[in-house]
Amino acid sequence: MDVEESNAHYQLGIEFAQYRLLNNAVEEFLLAIRYNPDNIKAHSKLGLLYFNMGQNDKAEKEWEKTVALNPNYVKAYINLGTLYYISKEDKEKALEFWEKALSISPKDADALTNIGNYYKDKSEFEKAVQYYEKAKKIKPHSTLILNNISQAYLSMGEVDKAERTILVSKEIKPDNPSTNFQLGKLYYQKKELDKAVEAYNNAIAASPNFVQPYYELSLIYLNDKKDFLKAESMAKKALELKPADEKYNKLFESIKRSVKGQGS
Repeated sequence: MDVEESNAHYQLGIEFAQYRLLNNAVEEFLLAIRYNPDNIKAHSKLGLLYFNMGQNDKAEKEWEKTVALNPNYVKAYINLGTLYYISKEDKEKALEFWEKALSISPKDADALTNIGNYYKDKSEFEKAVQYYEKAKKIKPHSTLILNNISQAYLSMGEVDKAERTILVSKEIKPDNPSTNFQLGKLYYQKKELDKAVEAYNNAIAASPNFVQPYYELSLIYLNDKKDFLKAESMAKKALELKPADEKYNKLFESIKRSVKGQGS
């Protein structure tokens, strides 16, 4: 065991990861572990790299090793929960990991937010908001948390609360594409079409490859504004970004038929 050598390789792995040189980073973290098998941070970071590279079994193994070395390592439980929630589609197991993290650190905003997401996905919106609000007390300027709260309120039909919350989020980060997209959905639900269009366009301006605003704009132009050419343009852009998506293909073909019918 050589702790100093292990830490040197760990730091080099961090640098490679920052420059997205993932394979190099993996090699350095493996070396860090070789020189010190108990290097908890190296196991944790290696797990994160494997997860980002789609190597989920390896990621799980590293995070399990992390909590074996330190049963109170909160981040590993959160990461394991995320892996089970997203990749293994075992939401109940994910919840167990996040609740374990919360039992160790009751004010962990990530664990609270993830549990909120769990309940939001189950359409238990009031319970979701309870967890999001706890997370917001810890991270009051997190646009992610604020947007989740707004989305939950909107799903509950609490439109005014949803609007107040999302506007706070927009004030913090005016160009956040997710915030503007959520604002577009809110304004559409309020039947304020011009504001919805503006918000979706703001989302596109901030992130031109964000496909969903194009889809929503296409629907507005098709169903509400009856501007078939703009609807076709937006649907075409969505299809360019996701050519294999069945929903976007169906919409584009439907609009093309409408445009053709209008011209005949």
